[in-house]
Amino acid sequence: MIDIKMMARKRVANGTGAAIATTGASVTYPQNVDEARHVQQADKATFAEQANKALEANVAARANYANKAQELAEDSTTFSQFLRKDKADTAQKLITFLEGIGLKDGHGITAEGMATLLEAVSANFNEAEQRGFAIHRRADGKYQLSLTDIIVWGKAIFNELELRRLSYVGGNMVFSACGSKVTKVEDKGSTWRCYFRQDDGTTQTQNLWQTDDLARAETFNLKGKANRHYWRRVTSVGQDWIELSKTDCEQGSDAPQVDDALV
Repeated sequence: MIDIKMMARKRVANGTGAAIATTGASVTYPQNVDEARHVQQADKATFAEQANKALEANVAARANYANKAQELAEDSTTFSQFLRKDKADTAQKLITFLEGIGLKDGHGITAEGMATLLEAVSANFNEAEQRGFAIHRRADGKYQLSLTDIIVWGKAIFNELELRRLSYVGGNMVFSACGSKVTKVEDKGSTWRCYFRQDDGTTQTQNLWQTDDLARAETFNLKGKANRHYWRRVTSVGQDWIELSKTDCEQGSDAPQVDDALV
């Protein structure tokens, strides 16, 4: 009997052949099985490598987009759609803050509208010119309200109230230890006795006139009546009166009258 060996090749996925041995009617593939497993593992590795490269490419693309966004030109129209946080900016439309506005050092405005501020000053405030308004802290740490008018609908309580009034003098101002307003004039021959109110029911004043004082009265620019002027020596002094000399006086002096202001 003659033994015949037959050699055959089996086509695999990668197109390469592998030898197989046959003996009689039986055929075995010990080498082909191992090679097939190797090929399958190689295919999986190839797929994994390709997937990893695709992922890396996707990440790189996203990073590129991020870099492009970061490198946005200053004159880009995109900036007009967002408020900047790295520099001063202006909002073109109304912005609503649902949770309030926070400022440094604990100041700000809550969502309910309660403001915690250090001072409140109008843009045109000028204390010297009495213009605008301000609630500002003074050097002593206390607060001062400055404004033109105040209207109180209810009760106002002042621990201390200081009233000031702007006034003017059309003639001369004399600062003297004594001064009086004449309420009655009596002719005493060589003198005129001038009375003045010493007690108005609430306040009593002391007569500070002295003998030989020079009493002066003068009016300026009176409409409808002549201006009056006199400067006379005080000859005697009583509790609520003084007497003025008719002869010891400035030349051209007028006679005293009721409502004259003497200084």
